[in-house]
Amino acid sequence: MHSFDHNAFCNVADGLHELCWEDFARMAPEERQAALDHSLEISVSSMAHGWQDVEIAIDGRKMWCHISSAIGSSYDDFAQAVADMGICDSLSFTWAQEPGSCTWHISRLCDVVHVNAPVSKTGSVPAVYLRWDDFLDAVNPSLRDEMLLCQSSWHDEKALSWGERIDDDSRELAFSTQFDLLRIPKGLGWHGELWEELLINVAGKSYSYCDCGFDELVEAIDGLADGQDLIFRHGQKPGGLHDWFCSRRGDLAIIDNPVFDIGWDLVSYQAIRDAFTNLKPRS
Repeated sequence: MHSFDHNAFCNVADGLHELCWEDFARMAPEERQAALDHSLEISVSSMAHGWQDVEIAIDGRKMWCHISSAIGSSYDDFAQAVADMGICDSLSFTWAQEPGSCTWHISRLCDVVHVNAPVSKTGSVPAVYLRWDDFLDAVNPSLRDEMLLCQSSWHDEKALSWGERIDDDSRELAFSTQFDLLRIPKGLGWHGELWEELLINVAGKSYSYCDCGFDELVEAIDGLADGQDLIFRHGQKPGGLHDWFCSRRGDLAIIDNPVFDIGWDLVSYQAIRDAFTNLKPRS
């Protein structure tokens, strides 16, 4: 197991956030594992006249934020801001309380996030480290259900039948469709895994996201059999934001991602395979 590479994330945040990652970097691997062992539960109740009650519980300790979505941001705005965070990113998000306000301070490094929940008149909860997936689940528990539904729809409605409807014109277009990839190292996660940015160009459209485990994805694409429908999961839980769908019928394939929606372009399987296996070496 590699040591935590704090220098890879020197531009993440300042002040309090920077200090929290210095503390995390000094921990032994088993201490980091224990530091992530927290529970976070959030529940939201909509009130009359543009008010929302947000209950936040960390390790069973609770506090409430009574927020005004009429004059400020709503809970859904907060959930979207969290979902939009990059792999090395920080977020300060404020809710109006009329009078006053309360603010989240969140710092993410790959698959770990440091969370400072707001302080309100009802009290406070401790700042904690959490796994990124667990934090996303707590902030927006419906997101994973949506991704799972997307996976089910992809497999049941599309992947099983697309190969029966390919005519000569579609085949010709598929073999002329551009598919290019570029792989850019971004840093090391908390237990030494390499996180990278993958730049994707399909039929002239560009996509980008960051994740880890690209070597395993390359192997999965390389070994895709004729007639196989593949759902490749990067994360430990099904329904992750960066899961890949790939389906092969003979010398053609389709490839997609539930978030970036590549669009079901038919591509030569060899072109997809070559693009993944010929990714530029890591620097």
